[in-house]
Amino acid sequence: MTQTGCPGCTGDPSWVTTDFRVVLWEQPVLEGVSAERTGWGEAGFDLSGATGVQEVIAWAEEQLAAGAGYWSRQNKPVRDREYVVYAKVPNEQTLIQIAGWDPHLNSASANLSRNADASPEA
Repeated sequence: MTQTGCPGCTGDPSWVTTDFRVVLWEQPVLEGVSAERTGWGEAGFDLSGATGVQEVIAWAEEQLAAGAGYWSRQNKPVRDREYVVYAKVPNEQTLIQIAGWDPHLNSASANLSRNADASPEA
């Protein structure tokens, strides 16, 4: 870790955003098909006016628990549920992953986990 100053102090650009995208991922249970061979369904949501990332993460976790994912909405059993939170960069078509685990990324990559103590496969 390198100690540094605030973005405004160092000349690095920074933006305030209240706009986020949340993607809920669900892996269905398919009889006779292992988790490694089963894909994931996604449901995406844009949130505007959030007061902070903690609010967005809480919303994402509530939605997963409530069954708002692709397979749950179809009343299909699911093996795993995950979410990814992206911050929208103002005035750009840019999303930055700030929380969650994306099942489409290689598990050996710099992918973020909801639970820092557990691997995505756990």
